[in-house]
Amino acid sequence: PAHCHMNFRLIDEHGRQLELERNLNRLRSEYGGMAREAFQSLADANIKTVQTDQAEASPIQKGSYQAWDFGELPQTVTMTRGNQTIQGYPALVDHKTAVELEVFDDPAEAKRVHRQGLCRLYSVVLKEHTKALHKQLPHAREIGLLFIQLGSVEELIEHIGMMAIERAMLQNQEPTNKMQFEESLKQGKPRLMLIAGEIAKHVLASLQEYAELHKKLIAAKALSSSAYDDMRSQLQGLIHAQFVKQVPYEHLVHLPRYLKAIALRIDKLRSNASRDAQNQRDWESVARPWQRMVQESKGMLGMNDEHNTRLREFRWQLEELRVALFAQELKTPMPMSVKRLEKVLASLR
Repeated sequence: PAHCHMNFRLIDEHGRQLELERNLNRLRSEYGGMAREAFQSLADANIKTVQTDQAEASPIQKGSYQAWDFGELPQTVTMTRGNQTIQGYPALVDHKTAVELEVFDDPAEAKRVHRQGLCRLYSVVLKEHTKALHKQLPHAREIGLLFIQLGSVEELIEHIGMMAIERAMLQNQEPTNKMQFEESLKQGKPRLMLIAGEIAKHVLASLQEYAELHKKLIAAKALSSSAYDDMRSQLQGLIHAQFVKQVPYEHLVHLPRYLKAIALRIDKLRSNASRDAQNQRDWESVARPWQRMVQESKGMLGMNDEHNTRLREFRWQLEELRVALFAQELKTPMPMSVKRLEKVLASLR
C-alpha cells in the first residue's frame, strides 16, 4: 500500500523543500540530471582545494591525462558549500585517447567508471603494445566473419583488448599511486597477449554456437510461440554488439554452454512441448521476482554495493537454472534448482 512507503523530501541548498514524493524513481528521473550538474559545478569550483581523506595526500586536480601524472588518488574528497560539507568520490573517466579525473556523488558509479578509466590509462600507456595486440589477436578473422552482422568488429576487438588489460593488470588491488600503477604494468604486460588469446578463444566459441543456434531457432517458432519468444529474449541477452564489454570474464567462459543448452531445448521441444512449458513456468517463478527487485533497486536510497552485486550475480544463476531445467546433460558447476534459487531470492529481499 502507498501509505507504507516512506516520503522523500527534496530540498535545495537553502533548506527549502522543492518536492515531497513517495516515488524516489520519479524524483531521480526528474531532478537527477539537475543534481548531477549542480554537484559537478561544485566539484569544478572546489577541485583544486578539496581536502582528501588522506592527511599527506596532495589536492587532486581535474584534467586530461595520458600517464599517471596526478599524484595519489584518494577514495574520497570533502568539499564545502556554505555551511554544508559534501563527500565526493574521485574516478578516472575513459575518454578513448586519454582519461579525465572527475568527482562523482555516487560511490558505486565512481567505482564502476574508475575501473574502466584505469583500463583505458593502461591502454594509452601501452599504446604500441595495444596496437600489436589488436593486429595479432588469435582467431580475429573468424571472429570478425561471425560477428559482422551483430556490430562493429573493430569495436569488438577493442573490447577483447580492454578485457585482457583488466585481467592482466587488475587481478589484485587497484593502484592508487604512480608506483603501484607502474608495478602492475610491469607484472601484467608480459602476459597480456596470452590472456587476450584466451578471451578470443571463448568469444569465438560463443559466436560459433550462436551462428548454429540462430538457424535452429526459426524452427522453434512453429512448435511453440511462447518458448520461441523466451529463447529469443535469452539469446538477445547473451549475444549482442556489446556482449564482451558487458559480460564479466568469469561468465563469458560459460556462454557456449548456455547457447548449447538452448539448442538442446529446441530438440526436446519437438517431442515434449508440455514439459518445456512447465520448465519455463518454473524458471519464470524465480526470474520474475528478481526482475522486479532489479527495477525496485534502481530507486532505493542507500542500496549498498554488495546487494547490487548479488542482484547482478543472480542473473547468471538464472542462466545456470535454465541449463538444469532444459539441458540437464550439460551439467552445472554447482547443484541448481528452483528451490535453491528461491532461498537466494529470499536472502536478497
